[in-house]
Amino acid sequence: PTWEGWDGQPGNTSVIEAGENIVRRLLADPKVRLLYKPHPMTGSVDPRAGAANDRIQELIRAANGGRPVAKDAKDK
Repeated sequence: PTWEGWDGQPGNTSVIEAGENIVRRLLADPKVRLLYKPHPMTGSVDPRAGAANDRIQELIRAANGGRPVAKDAKDK
């Protein structure tokens, strides 16, 4: 989960502790094109979550820029 919740408990989000590592491991496979949809309030409770979210989005942008876009089955 990307949202930190309302109570400030660090266990409510995986973005800070694991998010970047998960994304790096997924992107290590050149066949993977990653789509990421964080909660719109990610970073509003804990600035570390916002910073991690920004870094995650940059990792994905950089990797996906050189990867092919999946085609719809009807386009084949």
